[in-house]
Amino acid sequence: MTPAKVKYRIPLEELADEKGITYVFDRGYVDYNAYDQFCEDKIFFVT
Repeated sequence: MTPAKVKYRIPLEELADEKGITYVFDRGYVDYNAYDQFCEDKIFFVT
């Protein structure tokens, strides 16, 4: 977790890398290509 004031963006692939886990993302991390890959890799998420 980072404070809201942080101005950098961590790639989603660095945050979500375990299959079978459900991740929760802030809307600031919207990356549809990454979400598509998560679905293919059976990585679950809520945003």
